[in-house]
Amino acid sequence: MAAVIDHRSKPLSEILAATIKSPKITYVCYATVVCALVLKVYRTVKDDYQEFLALGPGGTPSTFAGYLRVSYLRLFTLKDPFQPPSLANGCYPTSNYLGSLPQRSSPRPEVAGIAPQRQVSQKCSAQLHSELRGALHILVKTHPSILKEGNSCFEKHGLALFLSDPSPDSDTPLPSGPAVPSQLNPTCANTGEICHLHAS
Repeated sequence: MAAVIDHRSKPLSEILAATIKSPKITYVCYATVVCALVLKVYRTVKDDYQEFLALGPGGTPSTFAGYLRVSYLRLFTLKDPFQPPSLANGCYPTSNYLGSLPQRSSPRPEVAGIAPQRQVSQKCSAQLHSELRGALHILVKTHPSILKEGNSCFEKHGLALFLSDPSPDSDTPLPSGPAVPSQLNPTCANTGEICHLHAS
């Protein structure tokens, strides 16, 4: 009985120190920490993957491989899309076509995703979406010699407007080098896609 009493009278710090020094306890602690980290990463990836799927169909396949591709592209996204970098040498054209546009009075909509990218606020109504489709149809009927419509090469699931002949004008030759437009996106090279509507 005396031995038992002496054992219980040891300070708690000594008992804990002896317990921690046990190899089995150390392995259990390491395994617990690793499992907790793996579970945290799994939940984060799962939630992020579900958000990717919620964006709907687009140019990137709605698969885990497509999700991994987009996740990799995130490493190269602009920190501030409203402050674009300067043009690389050899980019064509070197100036914009639209010139000065009126200032937007309402707040900017919220967007999510990279490919696909979706507007998550200020969504247009079904009527407005129908009117936009109608406007593209009218443009094609009005200018059949230079315009055509079809399925978007970039979006894969939306109506798009194309140039009938996407080859460059012979009077404005394109500069040689890695920035030739046909080489900027090999997947949709020389399609002449001007714009597209999102199906969702």
